[in-house]
Amino acid sequence: MINGNEFLTVTDIAKIFYISRQAVDGWLNDGRLKFYKLGNTRRIRPEDFIEYLENLGNDKASMANFKACIYRCLYSKYNREEYFEEAKKQVILYTKYNKEKEEYLKSYREKAKK
Repeated sequence: MINGNEFLTVTDIAKIFYISRQAVDGWLNDGRLKFYKLGNTRRIRPEDFIEYLENLGNDKASMANFKACIYRCLYSKYNREEYFEEAKKQVILYTKYNKEKEEYLKSYREKAKK
């Protein structure tokens, strides 16, 4: 799905997650996130970033949301329709997983009251 020549920058990741560039640089410096050096910039393959987020133990709803954000970012950078379509799919998954999670929590709370 993702073109092998298309990368995320440190700035892209910082914007997606509303964090500082320094925080992303820390992940790279610590070796937690793989990157490629192109000239003076460090680039991250979207697949590597998604794998990093999955390895942190994020739930399905969070991962779907993260992927939607990543694909929207790629779409805005490269204007490839398949990124837009993938972002839409991930938003649908996010909604589904979030609804399942809410139903589970509601049933859990009801059981806890008894």
